[in-house]
Amino acid sequence: MATCGEHSNAPKPGTSACYISNHGAGTTFTGTVTLTAYDHFGTGAGRTVLTKHVEMAAGPGTIEWFDADLPPGNTTSVISTVRDAKGDLMSEHMVQQVKPMDMRVPVAKLSFKIAEVANKDGTIDIAVTSDKVALWVTLTTLAQGHFSDNAFFLPATTKTIQFVPNRLTGASEDLRTLKKTLRIEDFSMYRPLA
Repeated sequence: MATCGEHSNAPKPGTSACYISNHGAGTTFTGTVTLTAYDHFGTGAGRTVLTKHVEMAAGPGTIEWFDADLPPGNTTSVISTVRDAKGDLMSEHMVQQVKPMDMRVPVAKLSFKIAEVANKDGTIDIAVTSDKVALWVTLTTLAQGHFSDNAFFLPATTKTIQFVPNRLTGASEDLRTLKKTLRIEDFSMYRPLA
Protein backbone atom coordinates (compact mmCIF):
# COMPACT_ATOMS: atom_id res chain seq x y z
CA MET A 1 0.00 0.00 0.00
CA ALA A 2 1.18 3.52 -0.69
CA THR A 3 0.53 6.83 1.01
CA CYS A 4 1.58 10.44 0.80
CA GLY A 5 2.13 13.08 3.45
CA GLU A 6 3.69 16.44 4.11
CA HIS A 7 7.17 16.87 5.58
CA SER A 8 8.38 20.06 7.26
CA ASN A 9 11.92 20.21 5.77
CA ALA A 10 11.26 21.52 2.28
CA PRO A 11 14.40 21.69 0.13
CA LYS A 12 13.11 24.68 -1.86
CA PRO A 13 11.71 27.90 -0.34
CA GLY A 14 7.94 28.20 -0.79
CA THR A 15 7.42 24.49 -1.40
CA SER A 16 6.66 21.49 0.79
CA ALA A 17 8.60 18.24 0.78
CA CYS A 18 6.19 15.34 0.43
CA TYR A 19 6.79 11.62 0.23
CA ILE A 20 5.14 8.47 -0.97
CA SER A 21 6.01 5.18 0.69
CA ASN A 22 5.54 1.56 -0.36
CA HIS A 23 4.00 -0.48 2.45
CA GLY A 24 4.11 -3.72 0.49
CA ALA A 25 6.73 -5.98 2.05
CA GLY A 26 7.37 -8.08 -1.02
CA THR A 27 5.80 -6.20 -3.90
CA THR A 28 6.83 -3.29 -6.06
CA PHE A 29 4.45 -0.37 -6.55
CA THR A 30 3.67 1.47 -9.78
CA GLY A 31 1.05 4.17 -9.89
CA THR A 32 0.32 7.85 -9.41
CA VAL A 33 0.00 10.28 -6.55
CA THR A 34 -2.27 13.30 -7.07
CA LEU A 35 -2.54 16.29 -4.77
CA THR A 36 -5.81 18.22 -5.15
CA ALA A 37 -6.51 21.54 -3.41
CA TYR A 38 -9.97 22.65 -2.27
CA ASP A 39 -10.60 26.27 -1.26
CA HIS A 40 -12.67 26.17 1.94
CA PHE A 41 -14.68 29.18 0.76
CA GLY A 42 -14.88 28.10 -2.89
CA THR A 43 -17.41 26.12 -4.89
CA GLY A 44 -16.10 22.73 -3.85
CA ALA A 45 -14.30 22.14 -7.15
CA GLY A 46 -10.80 20.78 -6.71
CA ARG A 47 -7.67 22.14 -8.37
CA THR A 48 -4.91 19.65 -9.17
CA VAL A 49 -1.67 20.84 -7.58
CA LEU A 50 0.46 17.90 -8.68
CA THR A 51 0.20 14.54 -10.42
CA LYS A 52 3.27 12.34 -10.22
CA HIS A 53 3.97 8.89 -11.68
CA VAL A 54 5.91 6.64 -9.31
CA GLU A 55 7.69 3.30 -9.61
CA MET A 56 8.89 1.99 -6.28
CA ALA A 57 10.93 -1.02 -5.25
CA ALA A 58 9.51 -3.62 -2.88
CA GLY A 59 9.88 -3.13 0.83
CA PRO A 60 8.00 -1.43 3.65
CA GLY A 61 10.77 1.16 4.04
CA THR A 62 10.86 2.38 0.44
CA ILE A 63 10.23 6.14 0.28
CA GLU A 64 10.33 8.59 -2.61
CA TRP A 65 10.48 12.34 -1.83
CA PHE A 66 9.11 15.08 -4.09
CA ASP A 67 8.45 18.82 -3.91
CA ALA A 68 4.96 20.32 -4.10
CA ASP A 69 3.78 23.93 -4.14
CA LEU A 70 0.93 23.62 -1.63
CA PRO A 71 -1.54 26.45 -0.98
CA PRO A 72 -1.98 27.91 2.54
CA GLY A 73 -3.39 25.28 4.90
CA ASN A 74 -5.56 27.65 6.90
CA THR A 75 -8.06 28.27 4.07
CA THR A 76 -7.37 25.31 1.77
CA SER A 77 -7.43 21.54 2.18
CA VAL A 78 -5.15 19.32 0.12
CA ILE A 79 -6.26 15.76 -0.58
CA SER A 80 -3.62 13.16 -1.44
CA THR A 81 -4.88 10.36 -3.70
CA VAL A 82 -2.72 7.35 -4.59
CA ARG A 83 -3.80 4.97 -7.35
CA ASP A 84 -2.07 1.86 -8.65
CA ALA A 85 -1.26 1.23 -12.32
CA LYS A 86 -4.81 -0.12 -12.92
CA GLY A 87 -6.34 3.05 -11.46
CA ASP A 88 -7.56 1.38 -8.26
CA LEU A 89 -7.58 3.62 -5.17
CA MET A 90 -4.85 2.63 -2.74
CA SER A 91 -4.85 5.56 -0.33
CA GLU A 92 -6.66 8.86 0.12
CA HIS A 93 -6.32 11.35 2.94
CA MET A 94 -6.05 15.02 3.81
CA VAL A 95 -2.55 16.51 4.03
CA GLN A 96 -3.04 18.62 7.15
CA GLN A 97 -0.62 21.53 7.03
CA VAL A 98 -1.79 23.53 10.05
CA LYS A 99 -3.41 22.86 13.42
CA PRO A 100 -7.23 22.78 13.39
CA MET A 101 -7.26 25.91 15.56
CA ASP A 102 -5.65 27.78 12.64
CA MET A 103 -8.12 26.56 9.98
CA ARG A 104 -10.86 28.86 8.70
CA VAL A 105 -13.97 27.27 7.21
CA PRO A 106 -17.52 28.38 6.35
CA VAL A 107 -20.47 26.94 8.26
CA ALA A 108 -21.54 23.91 6.26
CA LYS A 109 -25.17 22.83 5.92
CA LEU A 110 -25.09 19.04 6.11
CA SER A 111 -27.89 16.62 5.38
CA PHE A 112 -28.30 12.90 4.88
CA LYS A 113 -30.79 10.51 3.29
CA ILE A 114 -31.02 6.93 4.53
CA ALA A 115 -32.10 4.26 2.05
CA GLU A 116 -35.61 2.89 2.60
CA VAL A 117 -34.40 -0.73 2.51
CA ALA A 118 -31.13 -2.46 3.32
CA ASN A 119 -28.90 -3.83 0.55
CA LYS A 120 -28.82 -7.60 -0.07
CA ASP A 121 -25.62 -7.88 1.99
CA GLY A 122 -27.30 -6.15 4.97
CA THR A 123 -25.52 -2.81 4.59
CA ILE A 124 -27.57 0.38 4.52
CA ASP A 125 -26.76 3.22 2.10
CA ILE A 126 -26.62 6.78 3.43
CA ALA A 127 -26.27 9.71 1.02
CA VAL A 128 -24.47 12.58 2.81
CA THR A 129 -24.62 16.08 1.29
CA SER A 130 -22.90 19.37 2.11
CA ASP A 131 -23.49 22.77 0.55
CA LYS A 132 -19.93 23.91 1.40
CA VAL A 133 -16.49 22.32 1.70
CA ALA A 134 -16.82 20.30 4.92
CA LEU A 135 -13.95 18.85 6.95
CA TRP A 136 -14.12 15.73 9.14
CA VAL A 137 -17.77 14.92 8.48
CA THR A 138 -18.67 12.36 11.13
CA LEU A 139 -21.71 10.12 11.59
CA THR A 140 -22.81 8.54 14.88
CA THR A 141 -25.75 6.30 15.76
CA LEU A 142 -27.08 4.02 18.49
CA ALA A 143 -27.46 1.24 15.91
CA GLN A 144 -24.88 -1.50 16.44
CA GLY A 145 -22.29 -1.55 13.65
CA HIS A 146 -19.87 0.75 11.84
CA PHE A 147 -19.73 3.05 8.83
CA SER A 148 -17.76 2.27 5.67
CA ASP A 149 -16.17 5.71 6.01
CA ASN A 150 -16.19 8.14 8.89
CA ALA A 151 -14.55 11.50 9.60
CA PHE A 152 -14.30 12.17 5.87
CA PHE A 153 -13.76 15.21 3.64
CA LEU A 154 -16.81 16.33 1.65
CA PRO A 155 -16.28 19.11 -0.94
CA ALA A 156 -19.77 20.61 -1.46
CA THR A 157 -21.16 17.46 -3.01
CA THR A 158 -22.90 14.19 -2.10
CA LYS A 159 -21.12 11.03 -1.02
CA THR A 160 -22.78 7.67 -0.39
CA ILE A 161 -21.44 5.58 2.47
CA GLN A 162 -22.74 2.38 4.05
CA PHE A 163 -23.73 1.51 7.58
CA VAL A 164 -22.51 -2.05 8.24
CA PRO A 165 -24.54 -3.76 11.01
CA ASN A 166 -22.73 -6.07 13.45
CA ARG A 167 -25.20 -8.88 12.89
CA LEU A 168 -26.19 -10.73 9.77
CA THR A 169 -29.93 -10.72 10.53
CA GLY A 170 -32.28 -8.03 11.80
CA ALA A 171 -31.70 -5.50 9.02
CA SER A 172 -35.15 -3.95 9.51
CA GLU A 173 -34.49 -3.34 13.22
CA ASP A 174 -31.05 -1.86 12.44
CA LEU A 175 -32.64 0.38 9.81
CA ARG A 176 -35.27 1.64 12.30
CA THR A 177 -32.62 2.42 14.93
CA LEU A 178 -30.41 4.11 12.35
CA LYS A 179 -33.27 6.32 11.15
CA LYS A 180 -34.14 7.33 14.73
CA THR A 181 -30.63 8.05 15.99
CA LEU A 182 -28.31 8.99 13.11
CA ARG A 183 -26.43 12.20 13.84
CA ILE A 184 -24.08 14.19 11.59
CA GLU A 185 -21.34 16.65 12.53
CA ASP A 186 -18.41 18.41 10.89
CA PHE A 187 -15.54 20.70 11.81
CA SER A 188 -17.49 23.91 11.06
CA MET A 189 -19.74 23.20 14.07
CA TYR A 190 -16.69 23.50 16.34
CA ARG A 191 -14.51 25.86 14.29
CA PRO A 192 -12.47 28.58 15.98
CA LEU A 193 -14.04 32.01 15.76
CA ALA A 194 -12.13 34.61 13.72
